[in-house]
Amino acid sequence: MAGIDYFVSCVTGTQSHSSKTNKTIRPGVAYFISYINNTETNEEKIFKKFHDIELDCYMTTIKNKLDGVEATLNLLKQVVKDHNSAFAKNMVLKSLEHCSLLYLNRQTENTPVTNVDIEAIKKLNKMPCRMVIVNEVYRAPLELACSNLRKDGMFIDCTTSTLKVNSAPLNIEPTTGIGKSLKVMKAILKRMDHGLFRGEIYRLAPKGQYAYIYMCSVDCYLQQLISIGALQDELIINLNGLKNILIHHDCCVIPQLKFNYDLIEVPGGKCFKLSSRNFISSPFTASQKGFVSPRCFHDYTIENAGIDGGPFATSIVNSFPETFDRINFLNKLYQVCLYKQLPIKTKKLVACGPSDSGKTSWAQLFFGLFGEHKVASIAKEKAFALSMIQETTEVIFIDEWSDDLLKADVAKTVLQGGLTVQSRK
Repeated sequence: MAGIDYFVSCVTGTQSHSSKTNKTIRPGVAYFISYINNTETNEEKIFKKFHDIELDCYMTTIKNKLDGVEATLNLLKQVVKDHNSAFAKNMVLKSLEHCSLLYLNRQTENTPVTNVDIEAIKKLNKMPCRMVIVNEVYRAPLELACSNLRKDGMFIDCTTSTLKVNSAPLNIEPTTGIGKSLKVMKAILKRMDHGLFRGEIYRLAPKGQYAYIYMCSVDCYLQQLISIGALQDELIINLNGLKNILIHHDCCVIPQLKFNYDLIEVPGGKCFKLSSRNFISSPFTASQKGFVSPRCFHDYTIENAGIDGGPFATSIVNSFPETFDRINFLNKLYQVCLYKQLPIKTKKLVACGPSDSGKTSWAQLFFGLFGEHKVASIAKEKAFALSMIQETTEVIFIDEWSDDLLKADVAKTVLQGGLTVQSRK
């Protein structure tokens, strides 16, 4: 099925307690399926697949609000975080023993097997848990994870999909007006190196290879397109319908961009990796262009940028001549860039110093990296309200912080992270 990244299958069972004397164990199979929700792969289609092979199944959907490989794998870690506990190990072994007994008894009907040890199970080469990798992007981290699980004593193997996965959309010509307009939109976005992300239009960064930066809202983009005479007949009659589809944050008709927030694209086919604090060769391929994007700095030509830091690096060295202080400052600086990855109640970056010493100039780094519309800035207004923080806000910047501007109790609520509730009309 198109859109599946990987899945885990393992033996399991439920025990019936319908009576005190008769307890029935019903063997089953549990699946953890990671996929990109689209028209070909969704909850209904997956349920139908199980139903078609006459399997009764119960499904629970876990929606991942973050983007990128690491965010998806972190969700998997939360699901299996207790794999090393004695209870989880015992449950896996009991399930393995039960299913192995069933298998052996089917092979030897005349001499029933009532007991089997772990060594005998190993010889059967029947694993109770299997990781199947479909998307090659996940191969390295998942193979490493399976290796670590085996070291912990868990019976699991890792393999790649033997099925041919066709991710290409079905070649069906649209017949309705809105369908034809959507087809035109797809062609325009592809030809112009534009992309859709949560109701906003992004464009390929100037001289960039894979990095996309914010361009405008969907509404503004459509208004620009219908000003082109050749496109008016195709788009204007279905303008409201197009807008309602494209502004939806979960729009699947047109593939949305996925941002890797851990990578910043720099010149020379390289990326700066925040988690490891070093430069690496760009991990992206031509087939991923327009689908997966690293971040990059806005409003500059990427070919003219250097990787030595330029004036910014010079100002950091001048302000922090001691290596220890400079490393601590840069570590906090990198933490600001870890969008939705920074643990709650982590100490935040605060720069103190005399006037005109360049503190506010450092903040231009964040405006350039995130884009102004992603920064909740408290500067000239000298006022603060929680409504300034939107769903798309990635960083909060406060210039000349004082107690009158932001009270200590409000600052704690805002800056410690986690869930914040605010009233709204």
